[in-house]
Amino acid sequence: ASLSALSEQLVEAIRSGEPSSLVIRRNRIAVEDLVAAAENGDGLVVDAIWQAGQVLGKVIAQINTLLNPEKVILAGPLGQLEQAFVQSVREAVEQFSSPPHAIPPSIVGSRLGLFGGALGGASLVAQRWE
Repeated sequence: ASLSALSEQLVEAIRSGEPSSLVIRRNRIAVEDLVAAAENGDGLVVDAIWQAGQVLGKVIAQINTLLNPEKVILAGPLGQLEQAFVQSVREAVEQFSSPPHAIPPSIVGSRLGLFGGALGGASLVAQRWE
C-alpha cells in the first residue's frame, strides 16, 4: 500500500476519465490532497484506498499466522483514515486470519500523523540511550 503506487493508480484513473476531485500536479497527486479527498468522500480515492487496505490486510493476516501480534498500528497518512483505510485493513485481517491458530490482532491507526515513524525512532533512541 505504498503512497506512490496509490498515487500512480489514481493519476492513471483520472487521466482515463474517472471523475475525482483530485488535481494532478507534475504528474502526481500530493499526499495532502489524497487524504483530504478521502476525508471528503471522493469515490475514486476511497475505493482505491479501500483496495490498498485489503491488500495490506491480507499481508498482515499472513504475518499474524507466524507472529501472532496483539496489536498492529498503521502509521503514516493513510493510518489517519479510519473509514477508508484502517477499517478495510481490519476487515481483511479478520477475513484471512485462520482461527484457531491466529486470533486477529487489534488494528489501529496511528495518531502521530505524518511524523509517526520519526517520533517512534526518536523515542526508541531515547529509551536505549545510556
